[in-house]
Formats: sequence, C-alpha cells, structure tokens
Amino acid sequence: MRLKLELVQPDGDVRAIAVTAEATATIGDVAAAIRAGETQLPCAPDSGVTLQVLRDEDPGNTLLPPRFLLPESGLHSGQRVRVMQWATAAGAADLAAPAELRVISGP
Repeated sequence: MRLKLELVQPDGDVRAIAVTAEATATIGDVAAAIRAGETQLPCAPDSGVTLQVLRDEDPGNTLLPPRFLLPESGLHSGQRVRVMQWATAAGAADLAAPAELRVISGP
C-alpha cells in the first residue's frame, strides 16, 4: 500500500511524505516509522505513537488507534497528519473499546 501524506511537524512546518507499507501494517507501525524518520532515532512500533488526521472542517480532528490496520483505518492519500502519543493525546480514552470479547472455544 502506498500513500502520499502531508506531515505536520512539531514546529508547524508541513512536509509531503510518501508511505509504502504492507497490508498488515498498523497505524502504530507507520507512525513509529515516521517518528524515526523525523528524529533519526529508532522508534519501536509498540512505543504508543499514532497518527492524528487534521481536517480544516473538523476542529476535533481524528485520532487513529495505533492497532488499526492501515488498509482498514480510512487513511488515504492527500490527508494531513501529525504523529502523536496515543496515551497522552486528547480524546484517546474516548476512543478506547468499551468492552473486550474473548472467544474461549468454538466450532
């Protein structure tokens, strides 16, 4: 999967980037790779980073859960994003699943 995104950097500058990822990549994987590219320091995919989609018409913006698979996340070329920490991002608790389902046995 290949996406062309606009990355809003911490200093407010906007930079065009291209993301090439496997269909099994998560939003957390992509965010960690972008963060590593920004800082030139390794960033583990399980480091708690995610992407926030910035939209002019949506003042709340959209915070993508790091465990979402990239193809199923709704992220598409042309969107403006920024890398955020999931745990400290505003509204992260609101996006958490209200319950967890565990299948113990099945057919």
